[in-house]
Amino acid sequence: MKRKFPWLQTTLLVIAMLAIGTASIYTARIIDGKGDHFDWFMAVVLVIIGISNTVQFFRSRRKK
Repeated sequence: MKRKFPWLQTTLLVIAMLAIGTASIYTARIIDGKGDHFDWFMAVVLVIIGISNTVQFFRSRRKK
């Protein structure tokens, strides 16, 4: 029988992937030397969001 993938888990995973992907853009700007304080702030915040959502995703998968 096929297991269903709940929408909440899908949302957590998509937000995590988008946050990490966007953080990589900000990180590339920082590495190129074109980054300012906003780029540093956004990179850190997006990485925290991505890691948090990834952890929540795996915790919700384990609870079943």
